[in-house]
Order: sequence, then structure tokens, then C-alpha cells
Amino acid sequence: MKQGGKIVEEVYRINGRYSGQIAAIVEHLEAAIPFATEPMANALKALVKFYRTGEKADREAYDIAWVQDKSSSVDTINGFVEVYLDARGIKGGWEGLVFYVNKDKTSEIQKIAQNAQWFEDHMPWDPKFRKQGVKGITANAIDVVIETGDSGPITPVGINLPNDQSIREHYGSKSVSLSNVSEAYDKSTLPEFRSEFSWTPEEASRASKWNALAGELTTNMHEVIGHASGKIEERLNGNPQSVLKEQYSALEEARADLVALYFLPDTKLVEIGVLSQADHDDVVRAEYEAYTRNALVQLRRVRRARRSKKITCAIGR
Repeated sequence: MKQGGKIVEEVYRINGRYSGQIAAIVEHLEAAIPFATEPMANALKALVKFYRTGEKADREAYDIAWVQDKSSSVDTINGFVEVYLDARGIKGGWEGLVFYVNKDKTSEIQKIAQNAQWFEDHMPWDPKFRKQGVKGITANAIDVVIETGDSGPITPVGINLPNDQSIREHYGSKSVSLSNVSEAYDKSTLPEFRSEFSWTPEEASRASKWNALAGELTTNMHEVIGHASGKIEERLNGNPQSVLKEQYSALEEARADLVALYFLPDTKLVEIGVLSQADHDDVVRAEYEAYTRNALVQLRRVRRARRSKKITCAIGR
């Protein structure tokens, strides 16, 4: 804000910008602390401190404490996290999730995390940007209890945090696959969305049979070995956003997608037990077809106004 002829930042914190709303968030967090495991309680206390001060160092302390909690079966993502809706790619929008670990599905995503160093060693970029001694990738399949803010009602299907690259490199990260969200997406997908842009009935049949499995696997790799991979050029001081600016988020998401698509055909997935040898080729083909087709199907979300002021979908009616 411009005050007295000077530009002054109104910090998001208690006794700052959005003080009333943040105070309400803190009240709920403090109410949860007595019921939390010790590692989670430490993280929640650090988050409360950040909400009180708005200081970068306190946000970093929370990120570290949150990453170090590897055992809590109930967890939360809470804060000013993603910058997708800011044209400059700087200000994080607030989001809050509460979720618990889906133990039955977690073994699949953990197989990828346990082999993260192998994937890192085989990344398709200059070896000097490959990590040595990959640290602390915690990977779980989760069932969401509630999502709000930037994460609801339009929900992600996978999350990898924290976004701070230096913390990723030194302390690790957490990857979660939102299992009940993915299941809901799959069950609510109309058959026409799988057949409209399929070249053949066989492609539509593959989509019906394999898309749920293939999509979840791609999401897991996107989060675990996509976002969590690589080293930053030293001259960037762990902050590639400073150079890429508003292009950073789009490029980072594209990079994570490409990592997943690059390794999807690799027989390493069969070796570690994520896919069977018999299903591997069909799953790969189904996912490549779905990835291409999805760009067309998503055009239904683009609306245009006609002179009659009627709103219609860009594709279909």
C-alpha cells in the first residue's frame, strides 16, 4: 500500500493484514495442539508463530518442522502456499486441508519414494544438476477430510511441499496423492469424455480400463520424483523464482509432468512392483493417450460470451 508517499507492505499476520481471519485460524490450530503427536504439535506451534509474526524465518522454521513430521497419520496443509493466482507469481493464496493416511494405497507411492535416488541418477539432464543422497521424501496416499481456500472446492489430486527449494534440498519434502479425490474424479467421469476424442474404440476401452491406475501413477511420480528432483544452479541461491518470475510455476509444473511421462515406460516400475509386466505397455499407452486427449477435453471449461449474452461451452452444448 502507498502510505505517506511510500510503498509499505501490509503483512499477512495477526495485527496485520487479515488479522481477524488469521486469529480465527490460530484459535483452531491451538485447539488441535493438545491432540497432536509431538512432531505435529511442534509443527503447529511453529505455524502459529509464523501467523503471529509473518516473518520469512518463522515460515521456514514451520516448513522444516512440518517436513520432519514423518509419522503422524493425521496431518494438515495450512498457510499461504501456492502462487498460481497471482499474476506475478509471488503472493501465496491461503489454503487449508485436513487429511489422514490411506495405509492400503500408501505402499504404492512409497515404492517410488524409496527408489528416488535411482530415478534421480537417471534424470534426463546434465549430471551436475542431479542430487546426491536424496533426502527425506515422505510419500503417502491420503484421504481428504476437508479442503478450503485455494484447495477447495476445486481440488488438486497431488501435492508436494514445501515449495522452498532450499528446504527441499536440505531437509526433504512431503508428497501426497489425494486418493479419495482421484477416485471421485474417476467415478464421476462421463463415458463421453473418454470416447469423444479417441481415435478408435480400442483407445476408449483402454481409457475405461486403465485411466484411473495410470493417472494416479503419473500423479505420484509427478509429485515424488518430479517436484522433489534436481539441484538449483548455485548462483540462484535456492531461489529460481527470482529469475523465472511469473513463469516459474508453469515451468515447474511442466517439468514435473515431463519427469513422470519420461519414466512411465521404464521397466524400473515393473522391477519395484508398481506395475506388472503384463499390464505395463497398456498402462503406458493409455496414459499417453489420456494426457493428449485431456487437453481437448478440458476446453469444456473455457466459456465464451455471445452477443445474445448466452454463455455456452467452447466444445459441446
